Amino acid sequence: METTRRFRPVGMTAFERFSVPSTCGCCGREGLKKTVKMTDGSTTIWMGTGCAQNAMDIDSDNFRAHQRLAQKSWDNGGAYRAYLDALLPEFVGQHEKQLLLADRLNGFHAWRETGTFEAWIPARARAQLAIVGSIVLGHDIDGNVVSNPFTADEMEVVRAWHQRLRAAVRAV
Repeated sequence: METTRRFRPVGMTAFERFSVPSTCGCCGREGLKKTVKMTDGSTTIWMGTGCAQNAMDIDSDNFRAHQRLAQKSWDNGGAYRAYLDALLPEFVGQHEKQLLLADRLNGFHAWRETGTFEAWIPARARAQLAIVGSIVLGHDIDGNVVSNPFTADEMEVVRAWHQRLRAAVRAV
């Protein structure tokens, strides 16, 4: 039984936008002006636009629409939400709480490549530590009351995350 692989366009990271390959991973043609990042769900390859359209079996206008939609989806945070889910598995799917705990870290690329959080920019880690610390204390540095969306059970995790951030900032 023959199975066909269904490819679709995938959004590019900022780094990928500046380092787009000029060789088609499908036919091997070199020196292309434009290649497109495509996936079948398990494999990601860069294809020339002609091969990419053929892989999807659609015309160029529909292909460009699919490509724009994929980039918009990527830019709207699908990858960042997956990073936050991996970083804070206790709060999977609770995006607002994850953002309170980790938004200013912005260490997605460093974490993905190294698997550690040591590559944080110290100023961002300190800023995030201040936010999490104010949640733990219940007030900010000026004494203003801080709203806390976490339940009493969840505060145990928040306190542990606070200690982890403190250790990371001290290590830098």
